[in-house]
Amino acid sequence: MYLSVGGMFSDFESDYGKQATTGMSVYVDSNLYWRSGIELEARRNVYPNLGNSQTTLLAGPRWSFRAKGLVPYIQLLSGGGRFDFPYGYAHGDYFVVAPGAGLDLRL
Repeated sequence: MYLSVGGMFSDFESDYGKQATTGMSVYVDSNLYWRSGIELEARRNVYPNLGNSQTTLLAGPRWSFRAKGLVPYIQLLSGGGRFDFPYGYAHGDYFVVAPGAGLDLRL
């Protein structure tokens, strides 16, 4: 059993308006058993040129396939998302599903 806490920074071009967006995320991973656990992730991305943003809070199961060294994993997160439209005109609240896979390096 283990608990892992971390953060991320992102900077990319979004499909919405072909604008650059930057953001930060925090996550908590907890493996309750050797290969299975849960993940909680909170993310906020901002479009500096338009004044709009995306915010998500997701949680779900996570399965890893090794215990040491390079640890491949898959996850299926779901939860709530909020999109604030440009210039403060409106906002939308959405249900979000985010499947994913990755590779952790356990030191």
